[in-house]
Amino acid sequence: MTNSSSKASLLEGLSFGQRVAEQEPKLEEYFVETLIWRKILRGEVDIVYGMKGSGKSAIFHLLSTGRAVPQNVKIIPAEDTRGDPVFSAIKQDPPTSEIQFVYLWKLYILSLIASDPQILEILKRDHSELVEQLSSVGVIGDDKARILSRVLKYVDSVSVSTVEIKLKDPGESKKSIDVDEVLKLLNSILKQNGKIVWILFDRLDAVFDYNTELEQNALRALFRVYQDSAKYDSIRLKIFLRKDIWKSLTEKGMREGSHITLSDSIEWSEPNIVNLIVRRLLSNPEIVSAFNVDSQSVLNNYELQKDFFYRVFPKQIDAGSRKSETIRWLMARVSDGTQKIAPRELIHLLNEAKDGQINAMELGEAAPPGENLFTPTAIKNALPPVSQARMEQTIFAEYPDLKKFILMLEGEKATQSIESLMKIWDMSIEDAVDMASRLVDIGFFETRGDKRNPEFRVPFLYRPYLKLIQGKADEE
Repeated sequence: MTNSSSKASLLEGLSFGQRVAEQEPKLEEYFVETLIWRKILRGEVDIVYGMKGSGKSAIFHLLSTGRAVPQNVKIIPAEDTRGDPVFSAIKQDPPTSEIQFVYLWKLYILSLIASDPQILEILKRDHSELVEQLSSVGVIGDDKARILSRVLKYVDSVSVSTVEIKLKDPGESKKSIDVDEVLKLLNSILKQNGKIVWILFDRLDAVFDYNTELEQNALRALFRVYQDSAKYDSIRLKIFLRKDIWKSLTEKGMREGSHITLSDSIEWSEPNIVNLIVRRLLSNPEIVSAFNVDSQSVLNNYELQKDFFYRVFPKQIDAGSRKSETIRWLMARVSDGTQKIAPRELIHLLNEAKDGQINAMELGEAAPPGENLFTPTAIKNALPPVSQARMEQTIFAEYPDLKKFILMLEGEKATQSIESLMKIWDMSIEDAVDMASRLVDIGFFETRGDKRNPEFRVPFLYRPYLKLIQGKADEE
C-alpha cells in the first residue's frame, strides 16, 4: 500500500462522518462512550454543559434511541431529534413572565408523559377519567410541535398566578387542571408500574434569536421546574445546554443555580480525541483490511490506538524537535480561547484534509510516505475552510454585534494588548477592556499575562480567516 493509486482509492472510500449529530447515520457506531455518558446512565448527571459542537446533541440522540438505558427507564425527548426545533414556536408568541414559563414547561412535560403510547395505555386502563380530562383541554397528542403550540395558547389565555392553571378551549366551557396535582399523580402511577421517565431537553440555544430577555426567562423557569421535579421519584429532567448560556444565566442571577449538583461538563481529553479519530477510521472496512488490524483489539488498548493513528497520519505537521506531534497539533488548531475542543471542528478538518489529499494526488503530487495516507501539507491546508466555517456559522451567527470589532483585527498580529486594541478599535481604555472581555467570554480571545498587563491571543482556529500574523502587536 505504498503506491499513489491504492492510497487514493482508500481515501476515496474513507469517511470521518458528519459534523452534526442530527445528520450522522452512523452515530451509534462512531459514538465515544465517555465518563459523562456513563454517569448519565447511572442517574448521576441530569444537566450537561458543553460548548457548541462539543457533542451534547450526540448524547441526546443516543439517549433518545434508548441505547444502554436501564430497562425501567422510559426516554421521552422534549424536542424532535430531526428537523426544525419544536421550541421555535415559543419565540412567535412567548409568555410574558417567568411564572408563565414555569407553567408552560410543567404543562408541556405533563403532556409529553401522558401522550407517550405506553403510559397512555396505563392511564386509559386505570385512570380513564384523567385521560378524559386531559384530552378535553388538548394536552394529549403525538405531535410535539402541535402539543407545544396548544400549550402556549392555553397559557396565554389564562391566569397563572396560582398553582392552578385555568385552561379555556375555544368554543367550550372553561376547563381547569392543577398541573402539580396531575404531575404528582403521574409520578405515583409511574412508580406503581416500576417506570421512570427521563424528559430530554436539547437545542434550547436555537430558539430565541438573540432575544436575551426571552432566553433568560425561559431557561430560568425551566431550571425552576427542574428543581421542583426533584420531589418526584419517577420523573427526571435531563437538560443539555451550552456552557456560555449557562454562564450568562448565573451571572445575571439565578437562585436555583447553587442547588444544581447533578451536573457535569463535556470535556475532550487527548485519549478521547484519539479514540474518536481511530473509531471513525476503523468504521471503514477497506482501512481495516489495508492496515491488517483487529478493530476490537485496537479499540481496547490506547497505545495501539496511537500506533494505528500514526500509521495513517504523519508524526508531525511542523518538523522540528520542539514542535508538537500531530495529535497535539490537531487539538491546538480546533481549540477556542477557553482551550476547549469541539469534535465538530475536528471532524470538519479531517474531512477537508481527506479531500485536499485526494486533489493533490490527482494533480500529480507524490503520495504520502510509508503507510501514511496524509501529508503534513494536506492537513495544514485543511484549516482555512474550518476557520471560515467556525467564524461565519458560529461566531458571527451567534454574536452579530461583535462582528465589526472582530473584522477590524484582520491582518493584525495574533496577540494584542489593551493599548493596541484601543488603537485598532479607536476606543477608550474602559471600552476596549469591556470589548476584549466579551471576546474572551465567547472564546475568541485567550487571555495571557497578568491582570495588570493582560495579553489577548487569538487561537489558531480563527487566525486563517482573519489572516493574522504570528507575534505580539507591541513587538517590531
